Amino acid sequence: MGNVLVRSGQVAEAADYADDYLELIQKLIDADPKDPGLKVLLSGALNSVAGIQDRLGHREEANSAFEQALQINKELVKIDPENESWQRDLANAHHVMATVWSERGSLKRAQAECQTGLDIMQSLVENDPDNAYWQQDLFEHFTQLASLAEERGEVDKAETAFRWAVEIADRLVEKDWQNVDFKLDRAKAHGRLGEFLWDHTDNKEAEDQLVNHIDLVDELLENNPDNLELQLELARSYAKAGRAFESIDAYKDAIGALEEAVEIYVDLVETDPENIIWQIELTNTTFELGCALQDSGELAQAETAFEEDLQISQRLIEQNPDALDLQMGLAATYKQLGEVRQELGSFAEAHKAFTQNILINERLAAKNAEDRDVRLSLCTSYENLGGLFEARAQPKEAKAEWTKALELRRVIILESADEQIYLVEACIRVADLECEVGELDAAIDHFNEAGTYLELIKKSGAELDKYRDEIESGIHRCQRSYS
Repeated sequence: MGNVLVRSGQVAEAADYADDYLELIQKLIDADPKDPGLKVLLSGALNSVAGIQDRLGHREEANSAFEQALQINKELVKIDPENESWQRDLANAHHVMATVWSERGSLKRAQAECQTGLDIMQSLVENDPDNAYWQQDLFEHFTQLASLAEERGEVDKAETAFRWAVEIADRLVEKDWQNVDFKLDRAKAHGRLGEFLWDHTDNKEAEDQLVNHIDLVDELLENNPDNLELQLELARSYAKAGRAFESIDAYKDAIGALEEAVEIYVDLVETDPENIIWQIELTNTTFELGCALQDSGELAQAETAFEEDLQISQRLIEQNPDALDLQMGLAATYKQLGEVRQELGSFAEAHKAFTQNILINERLAAKNAEDRDVRLSLCTSYENLGGLFEARAQPKEAKAEWTKALELRRVIILESADEQIYLVEACIRVADLECEVGELDAAIDHFNEAGTYLELIKKSGAELDKYRDEIESGIHRCQRSYS
């Protein structure tokens, strides 16, 4: 009944039903604590509660229920180590807990849970290699292990796991050509391997895998044209390919793939306007299309894409006003729109977009004072508006914005050489503008401040020499202005 309520969208009602069922099972166990059949039911009830709580956004409650289910599965396997069904349940419980620990930011513990579950599934598959559904579980475990290893920077381990996942998925399809789920898993496996290779190793094989992903999903859709899951996977496959092409400046291919993805997402959202996930993926892909068009110099088309993205993002935020990621996405779209309009020479419209970007980021920074990403975005907001004022030959206004950025960058803990360089650049920019408006003492102070920051950067090369030259020439320029 709970699952029926969830599928119908009645998640709160499903939560009440699941809680009542869990309470009933617990009372039965209290009356007969040694009955393993009741423990199996309890594990299932806890997983149902956890899944529903997760849907409601109650992450801690969900994680607690998942952990309890894992402990019960361990107890069951101790009772009967030869029970393969219980072993499979235990393996999948470890798989779930790997996800929980990953979401908590503990990747090492997540990987340990994943490896434990994978070892159990490998043992089961070795004992019964013809069991296709166990093979499918093993595929999921290898895919999870690959993702965790990649996130931890263990590239070789990740590649090995991704290739195992592809091999298992290919083998399952060979055994059962009629199984759509197996074919979809195969397509996803090739897509994930393609993404991984693109990011870490071989672009040629990566491109082959990404194109193969598209072709495999297309083939499935020919026989299942109304299957929304397949349509979604096709949109994702085009989006992955588009991002990959964009990363190597293959703009024509990137734009073509991203346009295909956007078109499919639009159709999906029209089919189910209440699906938040599809709307988020649509806005992300529309944004990426706008960036590809902007980078390729197709500014009018980029402006249109960003304007469409604004409309989607604003609708999403109306439905989810407290979602930080959506608010940051809206701010990013205003930023890109401002850049495009500035490049088009529409300074007044660019000013409006940059101002909206600043207003959103200032509001977010006030609510999320410890969030580095939000504060760094606000720095960039001030710098963008400052750059616009410079382009309009308004040095006083430009200095005011760059000064705000500099003051904020000074108090943010810098975690990389690049971030330290941004601080140096802000000092130099403020100093240049002060020199331009005749504030020579302040300009020299800021040039010297930039020099101090520059010496703290543990990096060498022509890039830093360029900044040293700018600082030195800037100070000389100020000194000449005195005389």
